[in-house]
Amino acid sequence: MKKPAFLRRGVTLVEMLIVVGILGIIVAAAAPSIADLMARRRVEMVAAELATNLAYARSEAGMRPQNVYIYFDAAGSCYSLVFWGGAGDCDCTLGAGNACSAPGVIATEFKTVQLAGTGGVKLTATDSPITFQSRRMSAAPDGASVTISSSRAGQLKLSVNAAGRVASCSPDGSITGVARC
Repeated sequence: MKKPAFLRRGVTLVEMLIVVGILGIIVAAAAPSIADLMARRRVEMVAAELATNLAYARSEAGMRPQNVYIYFDAAGSCYSLVFWGGAGDCDCTLGAGNACSAPGVIATEFKTVQLAGTGGVKLTATDSPITFQSRRMSAAPDGASVTISSSRAGQLKLSVNAAGRVASCSPDGSITGVARC
C-alpha cells in the first residue's frame, strides 16, 4: 500500500539549494562582525598581558635595589622589562633572551614580549622607557601611556600614574565594559 504524499519524508534538491543559499547570505553578513569581534578580543588580550607586566615591573622595582625599565619598540611590535645597569639600550626585536645582548649594553632583561601572530595588534607608547623607581615603586614619567590598537577594530589605552598604578580606557569607545577616554 502506497503512503499519501503528505506522509512521505525527504527534501528536494531545490529546497536544499534554497536553504544553502540563505545560510550563505547569513554567513556573509555575519563574517565582518565576527572578524571585528576577534580583533577587539586580541586588543583586550594584549592589553591585559601588558597591564600584568607593568604591575610585575612595579613589584620587581619594589623588591630590588635597581630601577626597572620597560622599553617599547618604535614599530610597536614588542617590549622588554629590564633591570638597568647603566649603559646602552635594549632592543626587544632581537627576541627573548637577546634583547640586551648588544655590545656595550649593561642591563639584565627579565622579560621580552613580541606581538608576532596577534593579528595586526600594535603598541604605541608615549614614552620609552617607562621607569619604575627602585624601592619606591613610583613610575616616571608621570602619565606615561601605551595605546594598544588593531588594524581592524578596537583600541585600548593603558596609563601609568606617578604611583605606578595602571588604568585603562578606550579612546574610540570600541571596547565595551571599559570607560571611554
